[in-house]
Amino acid sequence: SLVCTAGGTFGGGYGDTGATISTAGVGQFNGALTTDGALTAASATFGDGDITNVGNIALDSISSDAGTSIAITLGTDAGDDLLVGTDKLVVEGDSGKVGIGTTAPDGPLHVMSASAGTVTADENADEFVIEGSANTGMTILSGSGQAGAIVFGDAGNNNLGQFGYHQGNEEMFWGRDDKQQMVLDSDGRLGINTTSPDHQFEVENTTA
Repeated sequence: SLVCTAGGTFGGGYGDTGATISTAGVGQFNGALTTDGALTAASATFGDGDITNVGNIALDSISSDAGTSIAITLGTDAGDDLLVGTDKLVVEGDSGKVGIGTTAPDGPLHVMSASAGTVTADENADEFVIEGSANTGMTILSGSGQAGAIVFGDAGNNNLGQFGYHQGNEEMFWGRDDKQQMVLDSDGRLGINTTSPDHQFEVENTTA
């Protein structure tokens, strides 16, 4: 084992070049470990202290103890970002935006398979951005016989409107206030104010 207590030094002292610290056992540093060069280890365990870095850290994996989390604190200036690869994943330190496939996300979450060109998301609809250079879409996968839907709501009502597809009934549906008001069934029949149209186009009068 190699142990350095707080305030201890190895080699020729800080500032010397070419100094090497080597151990085949366990290297334990109870104080601060500072290096201007590379630090290589088969495995490293750190206590409850912090790892402060202004360069690059190369790791195969990061794990935490059971019941604990790994916290990464970013700066708040432009460019203080967390990058995975060159453009696989970015978390911007100043805005908090997350980009997958892009280092310049338009909104809080921007997923890009390829650039659509010189275009950005509308500021009134940029919370979730999906971008591609060809046919682009989103898939909702649900359980067999179940429904998948997009639901609209606000602070007063979490289901003001919805549209989706029910696999069990094989029908598209639209509604408001948690009530279906229009369906397109498996036979291509469209019903308004009815969920079981008998004709190709059927409107049911709901007024008294």
